[in-house]
Amino acid sequence: MNQRMKILEQMQRDMQDQLQEQMQEQLAKIQQDMREQMQESQNSMISQLAQLLARELKKGKSTAVNSGNDNEDPTYPSGFTLTNTQAQPDV
Repeated sequence: MNQRMKILEQMQRDMQDQLQEQMQEQLAKIQQDMREQMQESQNSMISQLAQLLARELKKGKSTAVNSGNDNEDPTYPSGFTLTNTQAQPDV
């Protein structure tokens, strides 16, 4: 009877080891799949951003604010004061 118990215990340990190994393999595959999906998603977002920027540049729009002559197209209307700033007196 003692020999049977040892055999059953060994079989149980073997089965647990196999199950743990299978679970580790599945976890590794799931993690790899997730990394690949994240990379694909990031690549897609970068591509979409590049297309959006290219489209805006084609339209002539710039991401820079008021990069030209300040007298032509002011960023803010005249008399406009930003909050938390003091207006400078005209000299």
